[in-house]
Amino acid sequence: MRVGAGSSRGCGVGSWATGLLRAPRAGFALAAPHGLAPRNDVSYCFSKRFSVEPTITLNWVDLPFGSFNSQLASARFIVTPSPRLSISGLVQVNASGNTATGSVRLRWEYTPGSEMFLVYSDGYDTAAATPIGLLNRSLAFRVTKLLRF
Repeated sequence: MRVGAGSSRGCGVGSWATGLLRAPRAGFALAAPHGLAPRNDVSYCFSKRFSVEPTITLNWVDLPFGSFNSQLASARFIVTPSPRLSISGLVQVNASGNTATGSVRLRWEYTPGSEMFLVYSDGYDTAAATPIGLLNRSLAFRVTKLLRF
């Protein structure tokens, strides 16, 4: 099922939503998963500079030694204040694994081909006995420089 117009990543001109909904059935050597997975193929554009990509993935996996279900919900947002600056984030909730993670990335292209990245990530245990079930937290900074010969 196709929604809207334009490419599958980001909204086309004059459309507020675009995307493709797929229900794949794949086989593996030891497993036969069944699922519904839009997988970042649906975008909602609120303006030319702000979009949200929700994803819901449901998997039913049958293995020779047991079966399990996996439910994952996520949302990605992208803000582009200028062509050389972008802020993006990802929030994921895994109901099967009782985890929630989030990350925010700032990308700045300070000269053509050279970029700076600042990434902040958090991971939580949603089944923890304490109100703050922090699993991990990280902050990363990276600088790249294009060298031309």
